[in-house]
Amino acid sequence: MPAGVAFRRGWLFGWLFILGDLAWVIVPATAHLGPLLALIALAIAALEALPIAIAAWAFARADGPLAFCLGVPALYALLEAARAGGPLGLPLATLGATQTVGPLAITLAIGGVPLATFVALVAAASLVFAIEAEREHRLRPRDAWGLAIAAGVAVAAIAAAAFVWHGALAARSRAPLARIGIVEAGPIDVGRTFAATANDYAAATQRLPKDVDFALWPEGVVFLTAPDAAAQLAAVRGAARAFGRPILAGATLRVKGTLHNDVLAIDARGNVSSVYTKRRLVPFGEYQPFAIGAIHRATYGAAAAQLNAPVGIGHAAPFGALICYEVAFPDLTRDSANAGAGFLIAVLNDTWFAGTDGPAQLAQLLAARAIESGIAIVRVDAVPPSGAVDADGAWIGTPLTADGVAVIEPPPGIVTPFRRTGEAPYLVLLGSFAIFTLWPFARRGGTGTPVG
Repeated sequence: MPAGVAFRRGWLFGWLFILGDLAWVIVPATAHLGPLLALIALAIAALEALPIAIAAWAFARADGPLAFCLGVPALYALLEAARAGGPLGLPLATLGATQTVGPLAITLAIGGVPLATFVALVAAASLVFAIEAEREHRLRPRDAWGLAIAAGVAVAAIAAAAFVWHGALAARSRAPLARIGIVEAGPIDVGRTFAATANDYAAATQRLPKDVDFALWPEGVVFLTAPDAAAQLAAVRGAARAFGRPILAGATLRVKGTLHNDVLAIDARGNVSSVYTKRRLVPFGEYQPFAIGAIHRATYGAAAAQLNAPVGIGHAAPFGALICYEVAFPDLTRDSANAGAGFLIAVLNDTWFAGTDGPAQLAQLLAARAIESGIAIVRVDAVPPSGAVDADGAWIGTPLTADGVAVIEPPPGIVTPFRRTGEAPYLVLLGSFAIFTLWPFARRGGTGTPVG
């Protein structure tokens, strides 16, 4: 296939993939924020599909097994990492984040999503190369032996790393770091006032046992800029006093004229304090990228990272926090773990996305974050699932798949290579693969025959 045709097809199919995979974001957001966002979403999706187009072009022109099986996967992993950053970075629909279950989960603990993306694509590209070369009777013996040896070495390396990883998980202490009661009492701001929502969550909290360190409510349960803010606050304070334990609740509040998305702590005496302010805001929903003012939405303020050190409540070990979209960013989880957090809490409100793939995708991202940094994450959402993910990406116990309450006891984590070094070493490694395998062919102009 000519490289130009491959590029255009890659862009078209990549664009359709992004639109389909993220329809759970685009459709509800357009309905809430107006038709202009639909056009912006189409443009952003086209930009997000560019790495797929470039990879398709490179696959069509790759000359030989080295470029085809190593260079192009490395190039794509780098482009995917670049796509996840920047003002409109979209760290969703990434290949590496889907590898939370199965033999490639260990690659997340080593190098995060970029390394997992690279390894998964190397396996796929090598298989395609072998099948196509054999079909065209052009698989040279040295290529066949090279692929077989490389595959054997890769499998052995992954198996050895997985053995060490599982050994570290098995050897850690099993003493729980906290005893947390999670509460899910239905969607927020749907057919009921905020005060009624707070009362429902308050009533559900009373079903928890009294020996938990604190109760955890989803994002946005308390909306202190609404007209019934006083009634909401009275409901939460009354619930904490009746329960006799602190309640941590997601809340929207105004601080010096700026909206904040916070986690509030309400102690057993009814005193209220903020324990976390959201650091990574949602484009268009919480801030306007590039100062696009045509979409009239309130602008939120983000806290500096140093204002979000791990906190301890009751007998719970120090913990960090994430709010909603922040589960998509590996650096936030890693920073909290390195700052001394024994586990993380994540509060979400996926009411907009109820009945779509959104909650499940965000839960999978949470599993990727837990594996990368070797730390358990307790998740509570206004719509299912809620529960906790351990450092191996598996659910701790059975997640809530309907409204209810549960008690979560997160275990200690482990220190992973990714937690120590982050993505940087593996991005350098991938860049080296891409340069040394694709640059010589690029200088020659390529032959367009990937199995020759």
